[in-house]
Amino acid sequence: VTFAVGYVGITNSSQIVASDKEMYEDKTVPLTYIADAKEAFHKNRHQLLVLVLAKTPEERAAALRNIESNTATYEKAMEQFGVGMDSESGKKLFAAYTEEYGVYAPLREQFIGFVKAGRSDDAFALMKKEGNAAVKKLDERLRSFQERKATGALELHEEIEAMAEKADLIMMVAIGVGVILAIALGLILNAAIARPV
Repeated sequence: VTFAVGYVGITNSSQIVASDKEMYEDKTVPLTYIADAKEAFHKNRHQLLVLVLAKTPEERAAALRNIESNTATYEKAMEQFGVGMDSESGKKLFAAYTEEYGVYAPLREQFIGFVKAGRSDDAFALMKKEGNAAVKKLDERLRSFQERKATGALELHEEIEAMAEKADLIMMVAIGVGVILAIALGLILNAAIARPV
């Protein structure tokens, strides 16, 4: 009985640890990548506006440096996030994202080119038309990634809780059976010892 209790405890404990590790690696860590990407993406949107409204070459240069830094942060975070999208559905979603980013990134560079050439009106026009549509699509995609991972983490958390409850129940039943067997064995031995020869 002791062996059975120990086996059940160790087996269920190993399953819980494995599920907990999966939740951390597959759900929690990617959420940090998406958070970093979203932050850099929205900082860049602000810096593009700062760039087009800059009054001095110094302000423009600072905005360009910030855009370059935010872009690097964004692309690195999304690359790390993409590594974890290894299921078939995940690969398809990430491929759709890659296509959408492939539309947005050249528009961003075209916007910067217009500003550098002193064509602010063209930059604003680009931002209002194709730019806003591309930004909206990308923003929605990032939100959907975030929701997908958060929902997956919640579902896995519920599975882990159910496993822990099941393990507790099995161990309580096994301990109860062990106690009953120990009492029965004690009574049998006591009767055998007390019986006159």
